[in-house]
Amino acid sequence: MLPLLLGMSLAATLLPFHLGPLSIVPLALLLGQFRGRGAFKRGMMAGLGFWIVHLIWLPQSFVHMFGPWGWLPFVPLILAEVLLWALLAHLTRNTSRLVLVGLWVVLEYLHTFGVMAFPWGDLGYALTFAPGRILAAAGGVWLLSLVVLMVAYGLYRRRWWVIALWALLWLLPLPANYPNRYALLVQGNINPLSKVQGGDAGQRYLGLTGVGLEVFPKTDLVIWPETAISHLTAATDSIVGNRRFVTGISY
Repeated sequence: MLPLLLGMSLAATLLPFHLGPLSIVPLALLLGQFRGRGAFKRGMMAGLGFWIVHLIWLPQSFVHMFGPWGWLPFVPLILAEVLLWALLAHLTRNTSRLVLVGLWVVLEYLHTFGVMAFPWGDLGYALTFAPGRILAAAGGVWLLSLVVLMVAYGLYRRRWWVIALWALLWLLPLPANYPNRYALLVQGNINPLSKVQGGDAGQRYLGLTGVGLEVFPKTDLVIWPETAISHLTAATDSIVGNRRFVTGISY
C-alpha cells in the first residue's frame, strides 16, 4: 500500500498540480522502496499509483468526446508504463541507488523515440515553475530529471544539505533576458473529434497564423500543435514564408 500512495503522491507534485517543491519527498522514499526482495511488486504498485493520477485527465477527455468507453485504449498504455517501473525497480533492486537514478533518466529519454513516443511523466517537470528550470537549456528536461533525482537521492541518504540546493533552484531569480528573436505560438482550440470527422482545421490555423504575423511581423518561428494538420500545403508555405515552422505531422 505504501508504494501505491507514494506513486500517487509523486504524481500529485507534477503538472497540472503546483506542488513541485515537494516532489523530492515521495521520490526519496521510492528510491528506498525499489530495492531488495519484492522490488518488482513495489515498483508495479508505485507505477500504478503514479500513472493513474498523472494521466487521469487523458481518459476523461476521451470519455467526454467518444462516450463512456473512451477510456478503454488507455488501459494497455498505463499497464505498459507500470510494467516499465516494475522492471526498473527489479533490475536495480540489488544495486546502488545511483544506478537506479541513471537508468530512470535513460528510461525517460528512451520514451521520446518511435511512433509510440510518450514524453509525459518526466520527473524534470517538477521544476516547471522553478527558476532552476533554466538548466534545461543545457540538457533538456532530462537534465532537470537528473537534478530532481539526485536531490532525492541525497535526501534518501540523509544528506540534509541538499535541501539548501533544492531551495536555491526555487528561490534564485532568473537571469535578465533581452530577446532579439520572436516566436508565434498558434493554438486553434479545435475539438479533436471534428478533425476525425473531416473538419478543416488547417484553414483555422492558417487564418490565425496570418492574423498573428500581421500583428507580429518580426516573428522568426511559427509553432503549431501536434496533429494540427495532416500534411503541408502551398497555402502554408505562402503564409509562413521563409520563417522556421514547427508542427507535428503523421507520415
